[in-house]
Amino acid sequence: MFIALLSIIFVSFLLPVGVFADTSTSKVYVVNPTSEPTATLTPTQTLTPTPTTVNHPPVFTYLTYNSQAEVDSYITWISTASDPDANDMVKIVVCSSPNLVSGVCQDNTLCQSGYVAGNPTCSYNIPYGTLPGDITAYAFIVDKHGTPALDTNNISATQFSVQNSGPLASNIILNQHRPIFLTEGSTTQVDVVSIILDPNGCSDIFSVEASLYRSGLSYDNCNLLSQNNSHSCFSNLICRPSSACSDSAYQNYTCTFDLPYYTDPTDINTPYQDQEWLATIKVQDKYLASDITHAGRGVELISLVAMEILNHSASSNPAFTREISFIPTGNVGLDLDISSSGQYQKFTTRSNSSWDNSLQISSTNQEVELDIPKPNSLGQSDNNKLWWGLSLPSSETAANYKSTTNFFAVRGEVGQW
Repeated sequence: MFIALLSIIFVSFLLPVGVFADTSTSKVYVVNPTSEPTATLTPTQTLTPTPTTVNHPPVFTYLTYNSQAEVDSYITWISTASDPDANDMVKIVVCSSPNLVSGVCQDNTLCQSGYVAGNPTCSYNIPYGTLPGDITAYAFIVDKHGTPALDTNNISATQFSVQNSGPLASNIILNQHRPIFLTEGSTTQVDVVSIILDPNGCSDIFSVEASLYRSGLSYDNCNLLSQNNSHSCFSNLICRPSSACSDSAYQNYTCTFDLPYYTDPTDINTPYQDQEWLATIKVQDKYLASDITHAGRGVELISLVAMEILNHSASSNPAFTREISFIPTGNVGLDLDISSSGQYQKFTTRSNSSWDNSLQISSTNQEVELDIPKPNSLGQSDNNKLWWGLSLPSSETAANYKSTTNFFAVRGEVGQW
């Protein structure tokens, strides 16, 4: 009994309080001390040793990954790794920087796997708005205790390339899907709107252009500035952003055309009644990738029957009082209806006609075949004159004579446009 007591006291001098050495097995045990450090062990007490577990770091020997991908596709890291400790597991963590603490990325975590027995993998989905270029990422293998593997093979640092993804125009809408009504003698604004997508981000867009054209031409004949004729083709108009960037990749663009009053009509009783107006968007990014998208739906452009009257002295034909010009301010060919509330008036459409060979103006409308062609440019005015005169009998005096002469623009025959 005395010898056993001395043996326990001797051990307490060699090791810290609470630690017991078993020299027969070369193992170290932790003894749970009592709350009274001066308590004396009796021969009948039983010691309950707890073995100390030593954690070993995982082993990380090999790593593969795909080195390039486009936006919204995946970079996948596949490791060859395991843990030497029984019942321990490992996972892979990929960070945007080499800063890892207790198995957690201190900056951005690109991906991480769950715990597996060995060879963990994870995948990173490249998000919208990522510009093309190289990205460095750091792959770590950690165990369930947060202990990282030693990168003895220098394989932790990886680099992958984000490829350029081409832009795309969609949801093209011309004039809110409504018919186009022009403005007499002026221009009318017509909008083409579209949603532009660039997976690499809105800032990657270099240019957005629109063409507006009568369908009989097709986009192939209206995609160059030199093809712009201001009545059937309006090409390469620069479009502007009309919204903020959404989801890092989507932005609305608006293209505003100023259509002159003589733009070709496509409604009934016109030469183009079987056609319509269409729009096409061309978008290009900073890496010269481009897309051409046609609007899925066209619209009609409505006829505009209108004219301006210029009245001046008939110096070119002394037999008549006035020379009257009719300037079309719409987009159709014109004839003329003429009538008067008074008598003794005549007109002619030829500058060399005599009074006797001219036509009497009546109180009912009579159509005059002026055959004024549809204008295709500003100020165009052919076959647009007549000469008007008044010859009062001796029984009438100019001071007492009153009448109103009416000139009405009417749509001319299509074949005369």
